[in-house]
Formats: sequence, structure tokens, C-alpha cells
Amino acid sequence: MNWDKAVNGLLPVIIIDDATGDVLMQGYMNEDSLARTQAQQKVWFWSRSKGRLWLKGETSGHFLHVVSMAEDCDQDTLLIRVIPEGPTCHTGARTCFGEGQGGIFTQLDNVLAERAAAVAEGGTDLLSMSYTQLLMMSNNRMAKKIGEETAEFLMAFAATVPGEEPPPEETLQALVEEASDVIFHLAVALHSRGVLLADVQRELANRRKL
Repeated sequence: MNWDKAVNGLLPVIIIDDATGDVLMQGYMNEDSLARTQAQQKVWFWSRSKGRLWLKGETSGHFLHVVSMAEDCDQDTLLIRVIPEGPTCHTGARTCFGEGQGGIFTQLDNVLAERAAAVAEGGTDLLSMSYTQLLMMSNNRMAKKIGEETAEFLMAFAATVPGEEPPPEETLQALVEEASDVIFHLAVALHSRGVLLADVQRELANRRKL
């Protein structure tokens, strides 16, 4: 890092969820907090409000475990990819930038979380419930749909067995559509148990490192 560019000895740090790619927060580090982060593989900042070194999660237990660190081209900003232990924002949100960002899996998590919360609260007229909410109310219905969609995916998969000619585009598109149906219904079932697609992404990210 180019500490000559630091303002009051501090350089900005951007924290990213390694599994989802979402920006979780932005903070500041001095040389001491960077050294502690490198040594402990947990993110330390310099807290401007507290005027001291600050281990993220020291009171909440929501630590940020370092996966990788990279400086930008000017060496005056640090990007840290992490595995977060719980929500990152002090408000209890997963990120400090709201839940509208991120890729399609993050957006799907947000929508399904709202649907699951409405089902848990109860009091909603069945006629006004969405398809997703009706699914979440029945374990049998969720399991049946996952089975049906998986069978349809396997049929589409079988139709794409390579031969002398590559499968036509519409056949491959059908495979994509059936795979999307499987993933969606799996996500519904996961949310009915309080599990996010982000949790699955993190598990896959952990396996990638093995």
C-alpha cells in the first residue's frame, strides 16, 4: 500500500462477500490494522468515531474472515474478499448498502425472504397468496414440485446428448429453462427452512478452496 497517499494515516478498504460478490461495507485501515488483519485473517479497521483499532465483530461476533486481499492500481485502496460470520451492517442487515444490489441469486433471496416472512406471520388470505407462498405452506407440495421439475430437467438433459451435430439452440434453451425451474423450487424449499441461496454459495466457495 502507498501510505504516502493516506489521509491522517488512513486508506479506504472495500469489503466484498467472497461467495456472492456483494459489497458488504467500506471502512478505513492504518498500517497497524492492516498488519493485524494479515496476521489474524480477520478484518481490523481504524474506527474514526472511536479513535482506536477495531476488530469487526468484537462485540457482535459477526467477524469477517479474510479470503483474499488486493490493492488497486494506485495502491491507495484495498479490496478484501471475506466470508462473513452473520450480518455485516450494525443495523442487522446483511450489507451496509441495502439488499437491492447483487446478482440474481441475491435478488431471489430477497424476494423469497419476504414471501417466507409473510407465510410465517400468517393471517394472509389464501386467495391473495402468491404461488411461492402457497408452495411454502405445504412440505408435500414443495417436494412434489422439486421432483416434477427435476424429472423435466432430466428429460431436457437427455435431449441434448451430443451427436454428430451439436444440439439445436432451442433444445439448449429448454435445458436452461428447466434448470432454472429446478433452482427456483429448490430455493423456495430452502427459504421455507430459513436457508438462503447465499448460504449455498458460501458452501460452494468453501469447497472450491479444498
